[in-house]
Amino acid sequence: MEDFEGRIDQASPYYLGSGDQPGSLITHVVLQHDNYSGWSRAMLMALKARRKFVFIDDTITKPTENRK
Repeated sequence: MEDFEGRIDQASPYYLGSGDQPGSLITHVVLQHDNYSGWSRAMLMALKARRKFVFIDDTITKPTENRK
């Protein structure tokens, strides 16, 4: 996302940094049949730290026309 002056807003959840790649490891906890609780917590914390949890809980807002 860019602001009106063309600067990239790194606080935006739409911002993709160098660590946001399809093959990157989000958490070291591997989901198995007996550790859903631990895996779920690790994923929640990792997504919140990367400012991407808003995509999961559906609270993200659509960008305005001015900020595309």
